Amino acid sequence: MIMVIILLLCIISAISFSYEYCFHRQETSIISQISTLFVFLIALTSPALMAMPSSFHWQIAVVAHHHLTISLYYNALTWVMMCLVSFISLVIHSYAARYLRSDLNQKRFMGQLSLLTFSVLLLTMSGSLFTAFIAWQFIGLSLYLLLNHYHYDVRANKAAKKKFMINRVGDICFLLAVVITLYQYGNTEFTLLFAQGANFNPVILILVFIAIMTKSAQFPFHIWLIDTMEAPTPVSALMHAGVINAGGFLLARLSPLYDHFTYLLFFIFVVGLSTALLGNFFMRNQSDVKKQLAYSTMGQMGYMLMQCGLGCFASAVFHLIVHGFFKASLFLSSGSTLKQANQITNHQQKQTYHYAAWIISILLTILLTGIGVYYFSFNNHGVYLNPLLWLFIAISLVQLIKTGLLQARKLSVKCLLTLTIIAIFLIYLIVLKHFNILLSHSIAEHRLPLLGWIVGASLLIIILLGFLFKLLPPSHLKRNLIYKLYLFGFYKGNVEKNYRQYLINPIRLWGDRLLRVFQRLHVGWRRSILLLLFIYLIISVIAILLAMRHDIFPRSLTLLSVNLILLLLILLIANRVHTLPQLAMTLLLSALLITTIAFMTGNRDISVIGSFQCVNSLLIMLGFLLLLLKRYQAHTSIALRQNRLPWSHFYMGTFLMLLIGIPGTASFVSELYLLYSLIQLHVIWAAIFGTGMVLLALAVLHALQIHFFNPATIKQNRTIVSPWLHGVCVLIIGLNLFNGIHPAPLTRIISTITGA
Repeated sequence: MIMVIILLLCIISAISFSYEYCFHRQETSIISQISTLFVFLIALTSPALMAMPSSFHWQIAVVAHHHLTISLYYNALTWVMMCLVSFISLVIHSYAARYLRSDLNQKRFMGQLSLLTFSVLLLTMSGSLFTAFIAWQFIGLSLYLLLNHYHYDVRANKAAKKKFMINRVGDICFLLAVVITLYQYGNTEFTLLFAQGANFNPVILILVFIAIMTKSAQFPFHIWLIDTMEAPTPVSALMHAGVINAGGFLLARLSPLYDHFTYLLFFIFVVGLSTALLGNFFMRNQSDVKKQLAYSTMGQMGYMLMQCGLGCFASAVFHLIVHGFFKASLFLSSGSTLKQANQITNHQQKQTYHYAAWIISILLTILLTGIGVYYFSFNNHGVYLNPLLWLFIAISLVQLIKTGLLQARKLSVKCLLTLTIIAIFLIYLIVLKHFNILLSHSIAEHRLPLLGWIVGASLLIIILLGFLFKLLPPSHLKRNLIYKLYLFGFYKGNVEKNYRQYLINPIRLWGDRLLRVFQRLHVGWRRSILLLLFIYLIISVIAILLAMRHDIFPRSLTLLSVNLILLLLILLIANRVHTLPQLAMTLLLSALLITTIAFMTGNRDISVIGSFQCVNSLLIMLGFLLLLLKRYQAHTSIALRQNRLPWSHFYMGTFLMLLIGIPGTASFVSELYLLYSLIQLHVIWAAIFGTGMVLLALAVLHALQIHFFNPATIKQNRTIVSPWLHGVCVLIIGLNLFNGIHPAPLTRIISTITGA
């Protein structure tokens, strides 16, 4: 019950702040800080208010014999993460209240910030893979809205689109993992999955880890993180301190499953090591303070995955928490940091190399590391740190002590700084050990000492090769190579260039080719819609007949393949259309093809879901077309000046987002069960359908960027929305959300009509 209260506080504050006439801006700031304070206090005192562990379940009926269950689970890991997220959210809400005081849309920003807090808290409380996926999706949506806070900033639009699309790839992989889990085990509860042990399907864990890579900016999915600096500073602080840690938390939550697959842990370690090294290298090629912090986050997330790959999941969570506090303070004080950086004295800029500082640092580090190893081995309590982690701790300690010795001028100050660093290190060891003991019953630990020593030796070889490179090559070759390495780091490792060359450009090329073929028909878009509806009715009748006759069902599999390929082709065209009527026509055809695919699966329950998809998609497209048919132009200067979307654009953009498949919408229910039925037939068909969902999201985000967030084109489609049209749009959105949250009434009506 306490977990539900915390989530309700966040969602109520998000809804109330988003309403324009509910509160004044000053009242919004006060209420937001009070609500987040209550959330933090309840989270902090929750162990005294409820038993540990405990759980909560809410079952949603869809069709006969098919139910979805949202589960919440509370244990030590949940409590620790709840306290972290709620406290950082409290600090950032207080900071944003002053930071955005002059912003006309501060209330909207506060509402979206509360929605992001709700999403991250829901992930920390998730008790099943399905619940974690819902929270995962809401995190992506709320972060997209926050990154697009300045609607008409082109750079912010592109950054938000890039982030959403890369995360969308991970979302589809995550959804496939949920569907495969439902198909094989009938449930996605963590407690039931943990009981499978070594018999658990590792493909599910691989798909989940791909989603973690996209969310935590792991190489080569790191390109979105650096471009998100256009958002207000509170967004960057919460994203780098809380959101990006979601991947590490999910990995720790699933540690009892990853613990049984050593080769997966080794793969996680390699990905984390590559990301940590590249993040540190990229950071050194940037002059912008925020970009340096972003690359620092990338490297820290890589280091966190390294710890998970070595089996030290509790240490990874501790690192996650420390990094969250540290990075939040850095982003919130980035302006002051930049001011101080510009006031560095010449003495600080001309520090010379001191061998004595290095020798003292190395000797003290050896002594302190030995103390730490002995402390962790004495009275162990199941606490374990991999030898490689001690190596990285030693490297960091050497750098810290050396910096303190070089920065101080007087001997007394040097000694005081050194003693302070030693004291902090010893406190760190004590807290780390007791934190591991606290989470010992919530997180599995895997001992990989041999792997640690092997990788440690490999790192030493790399360091030696670096010294040899510094000494042996001629100076002109080193200068040329250093310049190329600088460009490599400055342009994110040329990963984005390769994405565009081998992925984005082919999609655009084939979309343009198909669009030219489509345009040669010379048929108006209104007639095209009527023609498509007529063709669809014929295809639907054939599909229903095939679905009802099991003896000829194998013949429908060929039509199913054809429809899946047609869906990809139509979505390729949707990504390249130039006008909203053309976009509406292609999206309508894609929605009808999805309905036909559901009819051809041969499952009557899924056929009901197909009709469910058809009804909701037609309602959405009806509202979209009603807005397009209006021809009364309105003034746009006020909307541009106040950074607000006109009502017509708001409704059309909402209709488009409802088609993507966000949890809580009707299209998500259809997407989930269609993937479930296609997995039963063949995994290739499910992969093709998942690719189509990615292309659909790409088409929708491209349309939002070009037609709705672009000041140059906003005047072309803006219309005055009459009161009756307001009512129709609100009714369509409300029906879609109701059917997404509670789909049983509509599916029951469809089952009664069709006799399924």
